[in-house]
Amino acid sequence: MEWIQDDGLRDWLSDQLDTARNVVLISPFITSGGLDIIRDRLQPRLKKGRKWTSLTIVTCLDPMSVVMKSLDIEELIKIHSLSEDGRRTVTVHDCPNLHAKVFLMDDVSAVVGSGNLTQSGTSGGNREVGVKTTNKADILDLRNRIAPLIGSRQVSVPELAHFKSIVEANFAHVTKALEKVGCSGWGKLEVIPGEKDGYFKALRSILLTFRQPEFPAAGVVCPLIRDT
Repeated sequence: MEWIQDDGLRDWLSDQLDTARNVVLISPFITSGGLDIIRDRLQPRLKKGRKWTSLTIVTCLDPMSVVMKSLDIEELIKIHSLSEDGRRTVTVHDCPNLHAKVFLMDDVSAVVGSGNLTQSGTSGGNREVGVKTTNKADILDLRNRIAPLIGSRQVSVPELAHFKSIVEANFAHVTKALEKVGCSGWGKLEVIPGEKDGYFKALRSILLTFRQPEFPAAGVVCPLIRDT
C-alpha cells in the first residue's frame, strides 16, 4: 500500500490508462476536468492498435450536483463515443447516495481516496489523500465490496440526455424560488451567512418534486427523480 496526495491521482491515472484494458471509475462528482484524462489516454490507443475492453463509470445522478456543476452530464454522454465501433463497452451507472471514490484498473491496481473525478479532485486543486495498492488479496476484497455499486442501474445515453433536460427545464423555476427568498443568483449562494444549507435543502426539495415521464426507449418510469 502506498499513499497518494493532491495531484497524485492524476499521475496514477495517466500511468495506468496507458495499458489498462478494463477500467472502473467510481465517483459521485465527475466533470470534464476529470474525464479529459480518461479520454486523452484511451482514445489515442485505438489509433495505435493498443486495445482496451471496458470502461465502467459509477456516479450519482443527483439533480443538485448537475445544478451546482459538480456533475457534467454532457461529458458522460460524450464519453460513450469511445465505444463507437462496438468492440468496447462503455457503461454509466446511477448509484443513489454514492460517496465512495474508487478507481480500479484490470483488477490489479486500485486507488481508494477522497478525490473525485474532477479537475480539482485529481490535479491538486483540493487537498486530497488516498491509498493505492496492487496487493491481490486487497484488490479482491475491494472488488467484492464495490460489486453492488457496479451493479447499480445502468443509464443509457438517451436517459442521460433526458435527465439533463429535466434538470435544465426546472432551472428557471428554482432560480425564481431563490429570488423570492432574497437570493438573486446561484453565485450569491455562498455569501449569505448562515443560510447556505437551508437554500440547498430548498433547492433539492424543489427539484425532487419533479417526476420524470417514461423513457420511450426503456419503457419504464425512471427512478432518477422521485416524488418527495
